[in-house]
Amino acid sequence: MANPQDTLKELMEKRKKEKEDIKAEVVTATQTIPMIKNESFLDFSYFKTIVDNEKDQSYLIQKTKELLTVQTSATLELGKILEEVAEHLLKQGSPDGVFEKFLEYNGINVKSARRYRYRYQLYTRAKENIKPIVALLSVREIDYLHKCPEILDDMTDDITLNEAKELLKVEEVKKINLNTNTNIEFSFDYSL
Repeated sequence: MANPQDTLKELMEKRKKEKEDIKAEVVTATQTIPMIKNESFLDFSYFKTIVDNEKDQSYLIQKTKELLTVQTSATLELGKILEEVAEHLLKQGSPDGVFEKFLEYNGINVKSARRYRYRYQLYTRAKENIKPIVALLSVREIDYLHKCPEILDDMTDDITLNEAKELLKVEEVKKINLNTNTNIEFSFDYSL
C-alpha cells in the first residue's frame, strides 16, 4: 500500500502539471492573435484635445492600446472558438439546432456569435498588415465587409484605420446609390 504522503505528493505534482498545461494552452491561444504593437494605423490625436499634459496623454494612449489589445484578442478568440465548433458540428453532420443550443448554454446570442465568426473569418483572410485594422472595425463595417470580402484585397499595406473606415463608407454609399436608382411615379386622383 502506498504511503499517504507519497500519494498526496503525487496528486499535488499532477495538479501542478495540469495547471501548467492549461497555462501553456492559454499562452499559445493568445499568441495566435497579435497584440497591437505598431499603432501607425491608429490616430491618437483626440487625446491632445482633451488633455494638455503630455504625461497624461501618453498614459491615456497606453491604456487605450491595452484596452484595444484585450478587446480585439477576446473578440477574435471567441470568433475562433465559435468557428471551430461550427465547423466541427458541420463535419459531424450534427442535427439542426445543436450549435444554437451550444450558444444558448454558453450565454451567447446567435447574432453575436455570427458577428464574432465573421470578424474571425475576415481576420484570417486579411493580409498581415490589414489584420489589426479588421480587428478594430465596427460591427456594421464587419457585416458589410463580410458581404463584400473582395474589399480586403483593395486595402493596401499602409492603409490607416480611418482610411479603411472611409473606404467601407464609400463602398456602402455606392451600393446604396445603386440600389436606390429607381424612378417612382405618383399620381393623385382628387376627384371623389
